[in-house]
Amino acid sequence: MCFKEIYGNVVLELGQEKYEIDENHEIVLKVSPFHVEFNPSQYGLRDRITLQFIIDKMKVGSQQKTLIIHEADKLTKEAQFTVRRAMETGNWRYIFITENISAMMKPLRSRCLDIRIELPTYDELDRLITNICQQEHTHITQKDKEMILNSNNGNLRTTLITLFVYIQTKRLFKPTWKISCELIVKTIVVTPNVEVIQKLIRPKLCEFIENGLSPSLILKEIFTLCMNSNIDQLYKLGVVEIIHKFVCCSSLSFNLTTF
Repeated sequence: MCFKEIYGNVVLELGQEKYEIDENHEIVLKVSPFHVEFNPSQYGLRDRITLQFIIDKMKVGSQQKTLIIHEADKLTKEAQFTVRRAMETGNWRYIFITENISAMMKPLRSRCLDIRIELPTYDELDRLITNICQQEHTHITQKDKEMILNSNNGNLRTTLITLFVYIQTKRLFKPTWKISCELIVKTIVVTPNVEVIQKLIRPKLCEFIENGLSPSLILKEIFTLCMNSNIDQLYKLGVVEIIHKFVCCSSLSFNLTTF
């Protein structure tokens, strides 16, 4: 919205551009005449190469563009060093969007102004859903609206995605990955067997990572489900300890599959 105030409605007309960095690496970016959007979670360990390409190749002319990096806490250390060096040239402006600022290295944070933005309140999201449904000429019951709001915990992005699916289908669907997480926890509780975990659960966790789901998101969901299950309190304390160790480590993808 701040871009809209500065540049007008043209920044809302996002287009998609494809680039082939090498034979096995193609990227798709959302761009406008004034900014480029980048999400490192889509590229994994290749985020440094992708960022270097964007910074070097997509800057055309003397006009200063803005690079918006979503989920900036997912940037690898190498990618963060690349951005830090590039910031010294002054060819780009940078906006880092993150829920975990501690994952950003200090030399990079020292060059930025930290702005904390709170999640929208329940009433704000309620009004937003009502306005969108009015604009789309769609009727939504109060019960369905409450289910959408309660299932997304104030997350604007997932709330809008859930609402979009509802407008298209008139039904509320729980994301497949959440259903899979519930099945994983249920399997662990009912059949605490190492062989079952190796054959059924570990492949499912690997599939999550291959499909681009954030390991921290999966760990958070599994942790919440474990805490709400009927397992012994001592086991819950063990889960808390394991999750804490994993979050403190640098390779969440590796730790997720060993969980």
